Amino acid sequence: DALMNYPLGTAILGFAGGASLDRSVVARHETYRQMLSPLDGPAFAGRLAHLMAAYDPAVVRSQLNLIGSHDAPRALTVLGGDRAALRLATILQMTLPGAPCIYYGDELGMEGDLEPDCRRAYPVDPDAGDREMRRLFRAAIAIRREHAVFRDGSVRVLATGHGAVAYAIEASDGLAIVAVNAGARPERLDLGPVGSTLSEPAEGQLRMVMLPSVAGVGESPARLDREDERWWLELPARDAAVLIRHR
Repeated sequence: DALMNYPLGTAILGFAGGASLDRSVVARHETYRQMLSPLDGPAFAGRLAHLMAAYDPAVVRSQLNLIGSHDAPRALTVLGGDRAALRLATILQMTLPGAPCIYYGDELGMEGDLEPDCRRAYPVDPDAGDREMRRLFRAAIAIRREHAVFRDGSVRVLATGHGAVAYAIEASDGLAIVAVNAGARPERLDLGPVGSTLSEPAEGQLRMVMLPSVAGVGESPARLDREDERWWLELPARDAAVLIRHR
């Protein structure tokens, strides 16, 4: 008993897209016109915290998480053709609790306006489409399948910046931290004191997961530093970081 999770989908698109959002496309779609607008880091964090607490945890884990569908403009079109923004939106979709649903062709960077344009035929040529985007989708799906924390964990916001947010996903058998910087400048996020969220080395080391780059974004990895007994994450502009620890 759950929903097609448009509230989360529009929040993801609003945050990942920001200034790239195609306002004309949004304005012509009834649902998006009411629900979709640019979000900075704090605004997205607030929306995320609300949505994670709005239902019983078992329902949250069952929601159909989508950023595109047969009756809405395609994600890449809504994002103004910004492939880096679609990369960030996909990372968010694949690391949050729920059942992620990929609308056919989004993994190839297909575009499409309001229906029926969003229902274009899938390309017959197996080599057609955006190969970088396909690699990114495959890698994000693989991480989710490999680490149960993304399917079973609960979400807690750790930090925000002007254009960035970091959240922890915690379960009995692991911890993941996801940070996304949708802004145009690097961000330095305070993840908290040593011995709290990131815990001590004896309980397992966090490791950075490398995700494929798209449109030149993602080639410079984020950096986790320990300073003044706190953990800090240096996050490049328009990039994301995924850190995972097994207990």
